Formats: sequence, C-alpha cells, structure tokens
Amino acid sequence: MLEIPPATRNNRIVPAGRPSSYTPEIADAICECLVNGESLRRICDRDGMPHPSTLCRWLEGNPAFREQYARARELQADILAAETLSIADTTEEGVIIKIDKDATSLPSGAT
Repeated sequence: MLEIPPATRNNRIVPAGRPSSYTPEIADAICECLVNGESLRRICDRDGMPHPSTLCRWLEGNPAFREQYARARELQADILAAETLSIADTTEEGVIIKIDKDATSLPSGAT
C-alpha cells in the first residue's frame, strides 16, 4: 500500500486530519493512487487526504496540480481501457454468451 508522508509545518508533524493546505507530497500521492486505479472517493476517504471539495479548490487554484491531476486521469483511463480490452479478449472455456436482438446479454442456456 502507498505510504502517505506525514504533513509537516515548521519542521513539526501536523496532527492527523484532513489537510486544507496543498502540499506537493499529497498531490503526488493522490495522482499515484489515481494511476493505480483507485477512485477519488476512496483516496479522499483515507486518513491524511483532503476532502473532495478541498481537492476541487486545489485544482481551481493551482495550475501545476491541475495539469498533474489531468495527466494522472489520462493515464488511469489508458490503463483501465487496456484492462477492459484484455478482459474482453479473454475467453473462458465452456462459457457461452448469447446476445438477443436488443443487444442484451442472456445467460448460457437461455433462449
């Protein structure tokens, strides 16, 4: 699991809680988690991570973070698309999927 660095202020560790001040370390951790496939909700639920509304303020007020975040989302989408294609291309022996005229998948044996 990703190690989240403790927040510090004036060389002192800040008590646990949701950070309201942007730090490059937290931004890096958020983007790394996104690339690794975690949802933003799950990331923000972690101890030491900002509330989603705080993250939105960071995105609005910090162009460098906005670009880093956008790149992380692009990578996340690329990885998820590749995984989706891999799953779609993988067949399981003995599994038959029928598609009816409305393009609805029917279980094996259904008519």
